[in-house]
Amino acid sequence: MLSHPAKFPSRRLAAARRGGAFALSYGLAPLMRPLLQNELLVGSVREPLLALARTAGLTAKLSLRQGDSAVTVFVAGSPRSTAISTRVGACFPLALGSSGAAILASLPESEAKRILDAAPAEAWRYQKRADAERRVGECRRDGYCFDTGSYQPQLHTLSAPLLVERHGLTASITLLGFSQDFAPPMRAELVREIRFTAGGCAHLLESQSENIHHGEH
Repeated sequence: MLSHPAKFPSRRLAAARRGGAFALSYGLAPLMRPLLQNELLVGSVREPLLALARTAGLTAKLSLRQGDSAVTVFVAGSPRSTAISTRVGACFPLALGSSGAAILASLPESEAKRILDAAPAEAWRYQKRADAERRVGECRRDGYCFDTGSYQPQLHTLSAPLLVERHGLTASITLLGFSQDFAPPMRAELVREIRFTAGGCAHLLESQSENIHHGEH
């Protein structure tokens, strides 16, 4: 039990409006902005990623940059009984996988190089630096990239960057599967689906981002 009552800033955190509604004060809005942005992000991509998982028959996830790592913030499970899955909150160095490469591809080259230079030793257990650089280059050139086991040999992934300039958002959308899931007969269709989904999610976020900006005033 606290021995002293908690102390809060004396300025008002919310201003009353007609009808019993409240608006965030100017001082609190910057603190709430990251939470509101993540809530808007997940809410916007939920249905498109669920549809992508159903169409592809694979697990789909949304990863967000956090420092030099990629954090999974939403997962749409595969409809198959046997499939590779992941969990919300999973965190990996950006040097690993296609999801990290798609995020690195969205950054200036100097920043991407710094992150690869600082990557932990375990990032190179199943790959060489040239493999990570190749994925980043592919994503910059083609708008997507594959990974064939840089994190775990049996885990193969396909990712596309999610770019929303108004948010300053650095994120990626990924499909997870086994090597046979990305065999040439299926690969081209999966690439079309993930690029279509990433583009659609970016459009939704751009159009809805005014919700956050209006809430700050």
